[in-house]
Amino acid sequence: MENFLKQHGGKQEFLDLYLKLTYDILLGLITLHTNSQMHRDIAPKNIFLQGEVSKPQEMAAKLGDFGVSRGFNSNEISKGIVSYLGTPYYWSPERLKNKSYN
Repeated sequence: MENFLKQHGGKQEFLDLYLKLTYDILLGLITLHTNSQMHRDIAPKNIFLQGEVSKPQEMAAKLGDFGVSRGFNSNEISKGIVSYLGTPYYWSPERLKNKSYN
């Protein structure tokens, strides 16, 4: 994703592709959270693209690099999880405000 954004980021002709890739990323996050997993480093360098730009309908985004991911349970969430892992430019709003994940 990082290379794709450097080459094609912000170009209007890729709007439908941006929406599809965003959908793929959100679907991946839903799958993780449904299985009580947190990625903790969602950044362009950790999103991998399949396919070719010349065939945008066949492209897909996949989450990768689960090195700092972790499982969680409802008890932990109710207490709040605090960590300072991941790429700082892509920290969640909770992390930037020094609050726990919820």
